[in-house]
Amino acid sequence: MALRSQPTPIPLPVPAPAQEEWLDVQALFRIIRRRLPVAALVFVGLMALLTGPILDMKRNFTAQARVLMRDPPSAGLGAVDGPDQKPLNLSTEIERFVSRDISAQVIREVGLDKLPEFNAALREPSLSGKAISAVRSWFNADPPARATRRDDLRLVIPAYMARLTVFQKGNSDVVNIGFSSEDASIAAAVPNAVIRTYLQARERQHQGELEANLRWLAVRIEEQSNRLNAALEAVATRRNQPDLSSPSALGIDTAIASLSERRIAIRHDIGAAERSLEDLKADGVLVGPSGDSGPEAKPQLGIQLETARAELERLQTQFGENHSKVRDVRERIAEIESQMRFEVSSEILALTRRISSLKAEEAANLEELEKARDTLARQKEAQAELARLENEASQEQLALAAALQQQRLLLSNSRQNVTEVSVLTPASVPLNADGRGKAFYLVAAMIGSAIAAVTAVFALEILDTKVRSAEHLRRIRRVVPTGIVPQLPRTRGAPTGPLGWWQPEGVFADAVRAVVISLGHARRQHLGNILVSSALPGEGKTTVAAALAAEMAASGQKVLLVDADLRQGNMHRLFGQEPGFGLSDYLRGAQSLAEVIRHEVAPGIDLVPCGSQLGAARLDRQKMMALLQMARDAGQIVILDTPPALATADTASLADLVETALLVVEWGRTDPDAVEAAVQRLTLGREGDVFAVINRVNLKRQALYGFRDGGPLARTLSSFHRGAGRAR
Repeated sequence: MALRSQPTPIPLPVPAPAQEEWLDVQALFRIIRRRLPVAALVFVGLMALLTGPILDMKRNFTAQARVLMRDPPSAGLGAVDGPDQKPLNLSTEIERFVSRDISAQVIREVGLDKLPEFNAALREPSLSGKAISAVRSWFNADPPARATRRDDLRLVIPAYMARLTVFQKGNSDVVNIGFSSEDASIAAAVPNAVIRTYLQARERQHQGELEANLRWLAVRIEEQSNRLNAALEAVATRRNQPDLSSPSALGIDTAIASLSERRIAIRHDIGAAERSLEDLKADGVLVGPSGDSGPEAKPQLGIQLETARAELERLQTQFGENHSKVRDVRERIAEIESQMRFEVSSEILALTRRISSLKAEEAANLEELEKARDTLARQKEAQAELARLENEASQEQLALAAALQQQRLLLSNSRQNVTEVSVLTPASVPLNADGRGKAFYLVAAMIGSAIAAVTAVFALEILDTKVRSAEHLRRIRRVVPTGIVPQLPRTRGAPTGPLGWWQPEGVFADAVRAVVISLGHARRQHLGNILVSSALPGEGKTTVAAALAAEMAASGQKVLLVDADLRQGNMHRLFGQEPGFGLSDYLRGAQSLAEVIRHEVAPGIDLVPCGSQLGAARLDRQKMMALLQMARDAGQIVILDTPPALATADTASLADLVETALLVVEWGRTDPDAVEAAVQRLTLGREGDVFAVINRVNLKRQALYGFRDGGPLARTLSSFHRGAGRAR
């Protein structure tokens, strides 16, 4: 099929792959320019929110006072523990400075509850405050009730606490107290009032602690006195007991010593008597077998016995045994021995009696000694008990003296009026305000708003993945970009004629002509039948199909334009035709093919509208093949305007019946994923790639993206075509 006789067009240069230009300054400015409305909206919105509060701002004055905290005097009063005798805790005292009681007294003393700066009930809400309240009311259907009394400190204390600063300086005992206010005199008055109120509270607390300590000490002294009196009475009672005061108890040691000595003497006498008794029993006057007599019992009898025995031995030697003198001596010896035995028996009896008497005396002595020892033990126990009682009395006396000394110290400290807080530096009226002026904050707000606006622009740019250039389409498999089609120019008044919207010499027509040339080069001058579709509804495929038909008819080719969108087809409107019989009637068998073709709706263009009953017919491939064959026999190129590829399966079933498939992609609206899904459907039953054209391109905005597909030349091309029109 031959195109209109014209010079062979030079193939469009293939755009270079897109380059990352995030670090390119020009690219950054282009991003901001194409998102300028969003940036302006964010900037203006933030400035509208910030300008009101900034203009309402008032510079504050800050004054500070410094105090030195020391331990209270009651912390070192003595060894006796009493109530509230603890070292000063700086953390606790700092909490006292910001306590609610002191805060309320300071607020009333300085009159902060009468100032609108601190009492929200006294000031009128600003415009920004009203706006914020309105926004809060939208999100909170039941807002909490707020106090409305002008003298209600619940409105003042939060503002007061927000301006008050109390902190410890390092590890020292110095505490800084600061306050900020729009009034310099108020800023200086509050720290001094806080210190004064705190000192008064501490003085009241100190007096209360002192009185409590004195009461406690009075009770302690009374108790200690009672305990001392009880101890002294116990000592006196113990001293008057008989075991310590009786005369017998006083000489008990002497009695024990005397009894012990007497017991020793008795034991000695008993031993001597027993030995004498044993000697008498063992060595009494006894006559042995030889006629020898034993030892004498008495010295005289012994001498006589020895003399008689000596004389007996002499007489026996001289006269013999039977001599009368011998017998007389023997008789005298027997008498002496008999007398000696009597004396020994008497002596033994006497010794026995003496021993019995000594033992009885010893038993009596031992009993007396045991009694004396018991008395001594009781006396020692009584003395130990007395010593213990005296020691307890002494301890009670010392405790009473310590309590009295502590009482004297407390009274002395109370008279000295010693305080634990010293004001090092009172707060003075500040001469200079804090912070910066409104101009600084306005500039900072502008800079912050500009940064937020640029951030929003870049965030939108990152999130924007819509197709805007052929560079985006080349990333999709089996897609061949064929050009871009700008937005259809608006015509003044109602269109006249079947193609009143078509301007053959405009930018739009020139872009459509470039698409036809690109398709011809791609198909090697044999376009064949063309299927026009889109991924989503509303992307302008019908307009592109009609524009292709108009351009190809202008080049001398015969075109049969078929509206194959059996659900929402409206091709007849572009040619000023009334709805009537069409493709759906042909497919249902209600009309023949010749009856549904409207000839010459425009020069060189025949039209098959969608039909009288949309959605009533189903696509019949055999009848569609017959329609294509009839057009081929008549030498016509068929352009099928099909439904969106992702909306129905009709487009996919027709894709393999044509030689060229053209996908219309709306600029800045269609996502690459949708394009890829549509291409997959169109290539299921056919070979070859899918051609794509970007429709409704805003050339001015396209120029802001820096793509290489004609965007930067938008103004030049528009001026060229307008000049050509005026020349004609």
